Amino acid sequence: MKNSSKRKVLFEIFIVMSVVTVAIVFIVKVSEEGREATRNVARVSQIQEYQKAFSLHYADTGTYPFDGKQTPTCLGSYAAKRCWHNGSLQESNLIVNSLMPKYMPRLSEVDTRKFGEGDAYTGIVYEPGAKGKSYKIFYFMEGEDQSCIIDKAIGSASGHDTLCILEIP
Repeated sequence: MKNSSKRKVLFEIFIVMSVVTVAIVFIVKVSEEGREATRNVARVSQIQEYQKAFSLHYADTGTYPFDGKQTPTCLGSYAAKRCWHNGSLQESNLIVNSLMPKYMPRLSEVDTRKFGEGDAYTGIVYEPGAKGKSYKIFYFMEGEDQSCIIDKAIGSASGHDTLCILEIP
């Protein structure tokens, strides 16, 4: 086989390998974006379940779950019983005592993926408002400039994710 024929075959192999590599990179990126979107939808679904329970609690009692001090608490169940900024918040009995079993059968397990600046945040946080007449929910959506999906939630960039704040007056 001539030297130029060998070069031509090697060049063709190089081109094929390059095309295959680009295709694999594209497929991996698209599938990761799909997984992020699925996790975001699941997170929003959990929050909406809590919103329904909060609304039912409000209809019965005239207040949202409230501890008298407006103490933020982890929303959901966490293996370490702690969430948010480097585990600075802990689960409280507020949500369990207010919602279970009448409004919710159980607390959902929350994805403990790390979010935000320096990947310092995990979970979802509930913050009761004054006298239990309002509340806020803080949560992250994976990816920059993501929609918070829930009506009235406001998002802002935080690292490579989007911090969403839902405020119910």
